[in-house]
Amino acid sequence: MFTGLVQDVGGVVDVLPRGTSSLRLVLATRLSPSRLDLGASVACNGVCLTVVERHDVPATGESLVAFDVGPETLRVSQLGGLAKGHKVNLEPALRVGDALGGHDVSGHVDASLRVRTSAEWSEGFWRLEIEVPSEYKRLVVPKGSFAVRGVSLTIADVSPMSPDVDSGLICGIMLVPHTLEQTNLSQCVSGAFVEVEFDKNVKTIATLLELMVPTLLPQNPTR
Repeated sequence: MFTGLVQDVGGVVDVLPRGTSSLRLVLATRLSPSRLDLGASVACNGVCLTVVERHDVPATGESLVAFDVGPETLRVSQLGGLAKGHKVNLEPALRVGDALGGHDVSGHVDASLRVRTSAEWSEGFWRLEIEVPSEYKRLVVPKGSFAVRGVSLTIADVSPMSPDVDSGLICGIMLVPHTLEQTNLSQCVSGAFVEVEFDKNVKTIATLLELMVPTLLPQNPTR
């Protein structure tokens, strides 16, 4: 479990192919080594990954941490496109007693969605617009939360992607200066794809309604 509050922006040290459908990702981070034990969970750009190897570097105060990334994770995320020098948002899993901020994030990314626009707004603020395909529109709640590259964000406004009734949505997000300084969202550009995890409470309610509504409707409706 995570909160969507990034604690470090790590750097990609290496990306090592493992067979034909997986890879090993090696990152440098200043997260406390106590949060990076073997088997620990860390959200990397919003994707929950498991620490499989760690080497501390006292001279720099960093740790080199390795994660294995499997086929399904590569399918729904952009981790397969990372290369040496890229920056990655990092958040260790919550511990009992940790402060709760952001919102309840599982680290199970739903999809990689396209950034429609990315532009400076005013006074250090930035605006992102993310395209949400129609298959996910039921999971969008105006003024609700979702995680983008592991960052807990509020959906500021919602508009249809086109006049078509089956159109997807455009979600507008305002980024405050602190978020831009402490995450890699400042590197998002128009046309890029970013990992998105919708609010799991909304996902649960939407799924239950889809299962329940047919049973609540009359089987042989009459006029």
